[in-house]
Amino acid sequence: MFKRNIVFVVYRTFLFLFLISIFFLVLIFYVPNIAINSNMKQKNILISTLPQGWAFFTKDPKEERISLYWDKNPFEEYDFIGTRFNEYFGFDREVRKYISEIINMSSLIPENNWVQGDFNKIIYFKGNQNLLSIDKKHKYFKNFCSKNYVYIKHKPQIRAWRYFENTQKVKYTKVKFVCN
Repeated sequence: MFKRNIVFVVYRTFLFLFLISIFFLVLIFYVPNIAINSNMKQKNILISTLPQGWAFFTKDPKEERISLYWDKNPFEEYDFIGTRFNEYFGFDREVRKYISEIINMSSLIPENNWVQGDFNKIIYFKGNQNLLSIDKKHKYFKNFCSKNYVYIKHKPQIRAWRYFENTQKVKYTKVKFVCN
């Protein structure tokens, strides 16, 4: 009787491990293809349903980041707080939608429109030189319409240097998105 219970537990354990391994194999080979081959509608559905935080494991820490600023003097950065309780557990996805929209809009900017410059000089930059106007006829862009924005691509500043002046060279461009 006791031997029969041990065999039953061992079989159940192996069956469980086998099913879990099959699940992860399907996940490993199927999910990357979804991200590459999906259209904008599918990506927005994924962004609004999946929990936040997977980018921590897949993002290169030295990769250029994109920041969006209002065209004021000095520029005022859009600050999205994604560390609220609701954001962690996926109850509120507004910040995620904004960030996704900012990144998708930046992909509409041609590469030759980005200008290299000093971060501290750009922050106090005035005028509409090189203002790029992009007509947004896409139904997924909703929140950033008809204002002048400044996109800045920059590498992250090392945490130990956060109290020093930021002297890194950045790429920037001024954009006005016209919504229809």
